Amino acid sequence: MSTGIPKTSFFFIEEEFEEIAEIRNGCVGLKNAPPGAIRKTILFNDMSKLTCQEFIKEDFIEFYHYDYYDGEGNIIMKFHSEPHEEKKDQTDTEPFHMHVATDIHDLKASKRIKNKHLQELFKIMVFIVNGENLQHTYVRQHTNTVIKKK
Repeated sequence: MSTGIPKTSFFFIEEEFEEIAEIRNGCVGLKNAPPGAIRKTILFNDMSKLTCQEFIKEDFIEFYHYDYYDGEGNIIMKFHSEPHEEKKDQTDTEPFHMHVATDIHDLKASKRIKNKHLQELFKIMVFIVNGENLQHTYVRQHTNTVIKKK
């Protein structure tokens, strides 16, 4: 089932965002890409990165994984579009969903939440570059305390 989103123009992404240091082919630490997959790593000037996997069929994205890491390699947030078969993990925006951390100790971003608006890479990039220090901080619920991620 296609997302209905055309495959990403990484050239356009690189031209639009001055926060990008470079875009590399491939994603370190991931196994070989299956046929029809595009893998890129977007490196930001602050040393954070976004790994991008798009699984393409007829120039449209079947599903994607965009995973955002801080400069030390800790996962911050994941944007995915593949459906999960487990009923308990379904969101009402399935197949679009995000994985976020439950607290500063959740280094795998294990909580799945709905994703109504950040479904295309361009919008995700805008969210990341406009989220001041998003890649470095967590805000504790019920306080205004900002904690540096270790």
